Amino acid sequence: MSSGYVYQPYPKCIYRSVKKSGGQIETEMQIVQTYQEHMAQSSDWGLSVDDAVARREALEDAVSNAAAERAYADQKLSKKAQKEMAKREAATPHHVPE
Repeated sequence: MSSGYVYQPYPKCIYRSVKKSGGQIETEMQIVQTYQEHMAQSSDWGLSVDDAVARREALEDAVSNAAAERAYADQKLSKKAQKEMAKREAATPHHVPE
């Protein structure tokens, strides 16, 4: 007995986790209609809420590592350049990876 159902991969829901001010994590959902529309989205969209959170954490880890590497490299800068970087970092609550 055949039901006549044929699997269609689209439309499907994709998810992205976003850090709001205050550090709260919020998940957004979007429906994509085609593979091309799905591939046009940025890489922080996942196929599940857990996947979206894991992608956000990986991005934050990468930014943290880049900021730490930059801070280490800053030790080799002139005193004037070190002061400029410290001023730049003080102007934002976020990591400054570059």
